[in-house]
Amino acid sequence: MANLELIAPQKIATFRFSTAPVHNLLCSLFLLTDNKDEISEWVTEMVGQFTKDQLKENRSLTGIASRFVGGQDWPSFPAWLDDLASRDAQEMRDWLIEDFLKASADMLDLSPDQLPSPEEIMADEEAYLSTYKKVYEKKGHEYDREIHLKEYQLFTDPPAAKEKIISHFRRMWEEHLKAEWERIQPMLEDSIRAFETLDFSGMSTEEALLRITGRDQMPQVWDHWISTAEEVVIVPSAHIGPFLMTMDKSDTTVWLVVRAHIPEGAAITSPSLTRSELLMRLSALSNDTRLRILERLHKEGEHNANDIQRELELTQSATSRHLTQLFATGFLHLRRLEGVKHYSINYDRINNTADALVRFLED
Repeated sequence: MANLELIAPQKIATFRFSTAPVHNLLCSLFLLTDNKDEISEWVTEMVGQFTKDQLKENRSLTGIASRFVGGQDWPSFPAWLDDLASRDAQEMRDWLIEDFLKASADMLDLSPDQLPSPEEIMADEEAYLSTYKKVYEKKGHEYDREIHLKEYQLFTDPPAAKEKIISHFRRMWEEHLKAEWERIQPMLEDSIRAFETLDFSGMSTEEALLRITGRDQMPQVWDHWISTAEEVVIVPSAHIGPFLMTMDKSDTTVWLVVRAHIPEGAAITSPSLTRSELLMRLSALSNDTRLRILERLHKEGEHNANDIQRELELTQSATSRHLTQLFATGFLHLRRLEGVKHYSINYDRINNTADALVRFLED
């Protein structure tokens, strides 16, 4: 008798759309040190207002504070800060360490007893830093020891750490975020109205996400939560450009920040979002190296990342950065062959970008 292979049905999550001011603005603050060029003019202008040390401190504080969003759709940034201010500092510190170890075990696919205990973390900063490094290596992200050392140092004095976090974000809100939120909120609401006109009937979670984001494929690192999420909250951002960021997740819910835009097929128009979309795409093309990559792929066809790095005499990090920008903006197709990424031009994206520019000028 033949063996029958049971095939699990594709996961279908429910989708919700929210401006989510806390998730949204914390994402924007993360972008100040995310080392991605040409994300948005606001990010570029903000970076220019701070020293390198101030940016690293903001990254440390944002990393800690973001873990207290708690899967809640806060009505405003100040309301969230008021909640933080009401919490016990020692309990906050203890919960942070437990949450860090739980998230690390999940990411590294380890049991809790294979990681340091909370007591070992507090007794030895290297136990904390080495665990963080393993997580970053698993994600394929660049690890910054200095940033995470600053995070760890905050754990040694919980009351002082809490005061530093609250004062930092109140100042950021009053001096930078409040006016920007008032400016972008109408555009975010336009994007949500457009998302809500889409019909996801019969689509898997991944198919719906591709429709929402306008991508050909989702990042491989997200395969796990795509297969397990029961609810996905989509948060449109005016600052994230072509990239994506998970800002909060539980066993069943994921908060995903995407660029604010009008998805293909939506029955809504928005001049501000059309202009923003064009700026994002044209920014990706306003770089000599990226144009050289497109030229090489057009003349010679599909290349892997190593070929591009060698032929254009680039560093590995520069090659990765430029290919990521072109892929995220939709100008490249990506396929994996024996574990190696291969890139080719998405001519449809080039053509519809030119068409969109003409339509924008004619309107």
